[in-house]
Amino acid sequence: MRNANFTHLGIFLFLATITGCKTIEPGEVGFKVKKGEIRTPVFTHGIHLYDPLVSKIVKFSTRITEFTTVMSPPTKEGLDLKVSLTLLYHIKPEVATNIYTQIGKDYGRKIVVNNFMAIVREYTMKYTAIELLNERETIEKNIEDKLRADISTYGIVLDDVLVKAGFSAERRRKRSGVVYQITLMSRPREPIGFFAKACSDAVYCTYMKWIREELKK
Repeated sequence: MRNANFTHLGIFLFLATITGCKTIEPGEVGFKVKKGEIRTPVFTHGIHLYDPLVSKIVKFSTRITEFTTVMSPPTKEGLDLKVSLTLLYHIKPEVATNIYTQIGKDYGRKIVVNNFMAIVREYTMKYTAIELLNERETIEKNIEDKLRADISTYGIVLDDVLVKAGFSAERRRKRSGVVYQITLMSRPREPIGFFAKACSDAVYCTYMKWIREELKK
């Protein structure tokens, strides 16, 4: 009896050493790659066995991923905008194998982030700094719609695009050894009361007129 127990224990230990297992957490999916070929089905959360000598289990997160950066894209007239951007996205579980085959696990940088930055640069180069300020909400919506359309073909879902409310732009030019710096501020959206609104409009118009004159120099 004791010998039989030792035999069973030995078999169990032997199988444990030659069989691998991987845990798929909630918010993840996985699939087996055996000898370079993807095997279905796609695994959901739980413990899954595989042969580590000839196969592996690849995991993909289906949770919302956040990407944040500060860009300095140029405007139409040569200003370098400083814009804080945040991007939220995730993949659909059923497209994990296709993304792995076509792009790889670095799909976030290759498809989402690179596309996002290219679209932002494309739009900022079409407008002057003042146009970007006055039409900021429309431009943000256009950027979001184009990015959503570009990445949706891969099964990637765009959850949100957040752009910092204040734009800071700098244009540096040397004149007699002096470096000039122009800073553009967002116009207040909700001034309080008639007097505050009148003051806000007057200051804003004066400020924009000064910027236009500076850009002509």
